[in-house]
Amino acid sequence: MRVTLRGEDGAFAFTDRGLDQWVRLFLPPSADAPLVLPSGGAEGWYSRWQALPADRRPVVRNYTIREARREGAGWDLDVDLVVHRSADGTVEGVAAGWALEVRPGDRVGVLEQGVLFRCDPRTDDRLLVLADESGLPGVEAGLRSLPQGFAVEVALEVAGAGDVRDLPSPADLEVHWYVRTHGRPTGDSLSEHLARVVPTAGTYLYAVGEAGFTAAVQKQAVALGLPPEQVDACAYWSARRARG
Repeated sequence: MRVTLRGEDGAFAFTDRGLDQWVRLFLPPSADAPLVLPSGGAEGWYSRWQALPADRRPVVRNYTIREARREGAGWDLDVDLVVHRSADGTVEGVAAGWALEVRPGDRVGVLEQGVLFRCDPRTDDRLLVLADESGLPGVEAGLRSLPQGFAVEVALEVAGAGDVRDLPSPADLEVHWYVRTHGRPTGDSLSEHLARVVPTAGTYLYAVGEAGFTAAVQKQAVALGLPPEQVDACAYWSARRARG
């Protein structure tokens, strides 16, 4: 589900860094509670957040920006959220519930946190991207930021065929889509894909998504001989705990 956040004036300090730029979202603790944000700047926000009374402390979740657009003196930020449901259809996670209920005019706090993606086309000769649907917004944004003709292999695992889409990019893309088989752990198809890859000395590996899958990728990268500085694997969620 896509939510568009608008910072309507210059008081909303934001720098568009492209790639897989991510932010912390501060959400109201409940539907009828006001949004109370930690005062001050980005430095030390966590201790000030912890100091807030529990019933007024906002929920904090991390998300990648799908797209940022200048609007007058402010910005529009598109954030895509995966809405997980249990077997009986119940929505799992605070952020998913918020996304389904939020309305124009509701307030949300945004703290810009930079980028994870470290691929450098000046020194890396090939990019390999592995992601499940939770990593798809960041992958889309990152691919749009790459230079023309850069060699990229992308493998994406999604919940259903309806999640498959075009991936606009000036780079030279080779794209593989895998629709998850019911009952299989998230990321299995991606680990199998990686096992078939023969990396070059200049390959940069970027993998994001479910925690078990990203941990497996890190072990596979070692077996493939990729040095740590050419691998970024980040867990966005875990199948072993409640998703938010």
